[in-house]
Amino acid sequence: MTRPHRKVLGSGVRGLRAALLAAAGISGAVTLTAAMLPQRHFVSRPPLLQVALETAASLIALLADFLVWSPSETGPP
Repeated sequence: MTRPHRKVLGSGVRGLRAALLAAAGISGAVTLTAAMLPQRHFVSRPPLLQVALETAASLIALLADFLVWSPSETGPP
């Protein structure tokens, strides 16, 4: 009698960890590059628009968090 094939836990974690480290490294390099280039002037937004954009980003992140972490209703009725 053979045992059913069991998926090894942690095999996908290495790939995810590598992807996260790559994304962090790339974003860090882009941030450092932007900080070190004094001739580059980024567009500054009016304060009211900045507040509106930050509020919208916070609300979108809150909604995404709720959708990801809320319990699902997939059980029988």
